[in-house]
Amino acid sequence: MARRRFALLIACAAVAACALVPSSASAAPTLCTQTVNVSFNERIGPLVIPRGSYTLYVQNPSRLSCTRANTLIRTWLNDWQAPTSWDVDPAWSTFTQVSDPARAFGLVRRGTTPPPPNPNVCPGSFQVLHNDVIGPLSFPAGFYKLIRLNSQSPTCAQVASLFRQFLNLPSGRLPSPWVINPRNGTFTRRGG
Repeated sequence: MARRRFALLIACAAVAACALVPSSASAAPTLCTQTVNVSFNERIGPLVIPRGSYTLYVQNPSRLSCTRANTLIRTWLNDWQAPTSWDVDPAWSTFTQVSDPARAFGLVRRGTTPPPPNPNVCPGSFQVLHNDVIGPLSFPAGFYKLIRLNSQSPTCAQVASLFRQFLNLPSGRLPSPWVINPRNGTFTRRGG
């Protein structure tokens, strides 16, 4: 039976690999100047890329440069797949590093501006009222952005509700089937 993985990604401001980031750290995507020309209908894993000219955009240029995104997309076009450490979302033509969701980029038809917002970044901010912990993770009081792993993850409303529930569990003993991965600050539900 295939294992399906869903994650609600979070981390505190003091941890380097953050997925729930202080709300001031969230910025609009940056359109890159590089053009990717696709000569034939191509595929990268589940993403089908019709022939044409495309422009890349990066979600956070301080975490992933346009040059690096360009190198990655060209490599993956040659390999027809991205490594499993990257989530490929065919609905939005986006690529997100699973362990560091701030390292994300997308592909849009040339001339399309502005790039679409990352659909996995939930709108608005989540306010943590007091310094809190959930098991090994610390959450200083402040405003945070919630980030979904991919389009199959729980909705933003469900993610906010789950995170609110988890903040009431300082021991970190989450209801089954949820588990904490303290290495990358994720709450993961396995099943299916």
